[in-house]
Amino acid sequence: MLEAIDGEAPAERSTFDPAVVTATGWFGDLRDHAVEHVQELTLDELLGRALSTSTVPKEGPRHAELVRLLRALHARHAGADGRVGMVYRAVAHLFDRT
Repeated sequence: MLEAIDGEAPAERSTFDPAVVTATGWFGDLRDHAVEHVQELTLDELLGRALSTSTVPKEGPRHAELVRLLRALHARHAGADGRVGMVYRAVAHLFDRT
């Protein structure tokens, strides 16, 4: 949703390239470790979470579009309890020192 309104910081759009680390010759044997967490949110909580992001406009057409998109997303995926699950996924890239 943030991409749709150009509401992400440039760093959020970047990807990690392990070759940059291994090219130093100091590290090798890359292993990834992923952890997921689901936050269950009501519509108000989802809107509050999204609108609290510093890169999101607080008013204007992009703000209105984000709210519209989030309301539609919530309506499509809310469970009987009125909540949707927002999945956070963190990946740790582990290297051995060579």
